[in-house]
Amino acid sequence: MRKLTLLLFACTLLLASCKQTYMFQYVDVNCKGRGEGGSKQISIATRAGSKKELEESAKRDALHALIFRGITMGTGECPRNPIIPNSSEADAKHKAFFDQFFSSPSMYAPYILSTSLQSPPGMMKLGEGGYRATYIVTINYDQLVKYLESQGVSRSLKQGL
Repeated sequence: MRKLTLLLFACTLLLASCKQTYMFQYVDVNCKGRGEGGSKQISIATRAGSKKELEESAKRDALHALIFRGITMGTGECPRNPIIPNSSEADAKHKAFFDQFFSSPSMYAPYILSTSLQSPPGMMKLGEGGYRATYIVTINYDQLVKYLESQGVSRSLKQGL
């Protein structure tokens, strides 16, 4: 009986660790300009536990900011409003879609055109363990909007809000 209890406990821990979702940890999001073909350049300060995780974190965070938060500061060449307005409703309604989208680099990678470390401020070690860096992420914004519309998670911007 004791071995069975330990086995069930171990299985529960294993399943819980497999279902971890990504925690978005960005603070500063600014527009750096518009690129070719409907792309947007976003400056984003992000945090991660290790140096290796920083660039992927910046990619996910930049996409998350465009989809759910919008860009409040910048040159006006980036959308102030998020792709999905009323994101609290959309996030709950399409939670499974976005959990899969943000956890699988193969799903969000087609919308990232380039990523580069911005300096200054560059990368710095945080006192509580982990790192913070500011990246310039170029996102294929028009294609991202089309994809979200085709998946039914965003209304067409042509229809109005």
